[in-house]
Amino acid sequence: MSKGGGGSAGGGGFSMSQTNIPPWVQGPAQDAISMASTLANRPVQTNPYEQVAPVTADQQQAYQQVRDLQGSTTGAFNTAMQGYQNLAGQAAPITTGQLTGQAQQLMNPYTQSVIDPAVQQMRQGLATNLQQIGKNANDVGAYGGSRQGVTEGVAQGQEAQAEGSMVSQLLNNQYNNAMGQSFDLSKLNLGTGLTALGAMPQLATAQAGEAAKEAGLLQTVGQAQQQQGQSQLDTQAGTWQEAQNWPVQNLDILLSALTGTPYPTGTQSFSPQQKPQSNVAGEVIGGLQTAASIAALFA
Repeated sequence: MSKGGGGSAGGGGFSMSQTNIPPWVQGPAQDAISMASTLANRPVQTNPYEQVAPVTADQQQAYQQVRDLQGSTTGAFNTAMQGYQNLAGQAAPITTGQLTGQAQQLMNPYTQSVIDPAVQQMRQGLATNLQQIGKNANDVGAYGGSRQGVTEGVAQGQEAQAEGSMVSQLLNNQYNNAMGQSFDLSKLNLGTGLTALGAMPQLATAQAGEAAKEAGLLQTVGQAQQQQGQSQLDTQAGTWQEAQNWPVQNLDILLSALTGTPYPTGTQSFSPQQKPQSNVAGEVIGGLQTAASIAALFA
């Protein structure tokens, strides 16, 4: 609705226009502004609920087990490496002195266990034979005679010859066996040493791989904990940003309510009006022209 007005012919004048809002608009608009003010004045309310799931007990236990694994195999690897190093010393050239020495060591138990009992048995047989020779001489009344001495000497010589032949044969056979065993033992030791030398790099590689695996597991645990911590930091940062943006959001709510609500506006202006000037000659000429026009109508 607009209104306008003017002054008299000789004086100044003014004009005014005004917009009136219907009552059915004014009520809701005021309610909207009141609600916006209430929302704008409301204090910040952050999310009261957990936004980052906490680490579970099973995860904590798994983390600790991974930590306990660190270096758990070092002792076993070191023991195995020490054993290989000890065996690696056997990877040496086979020498005759080595073979002879080992053969002698192998023969000593054989001599004590086989030859010595055999010699002792033969000597016991000689003693028995000598006793029988003495008895026979005594029976014929020739005990202690020259014939008895000759007989005993023959028996002793036969026993010594048999003993020497037996010992020589046993020693020869055993020496050959001992030399063969010594050579086999040297080859076995050499092969064991070479195997140890070849296994040491593999063991070192396996140990390094185990250490890398343990480090990888520990890194995985660290990354999981870092992600957990980062999630918590992100949540805190989001809460802080929400609090920082809260006044701005409230201001936007209030401004939206104000700018979206129509309200009465009015304009008023004043402008002087000029009195028209009189022109007599023009009026006369105009009158004559009017009269001529009328006469022509009735001719």
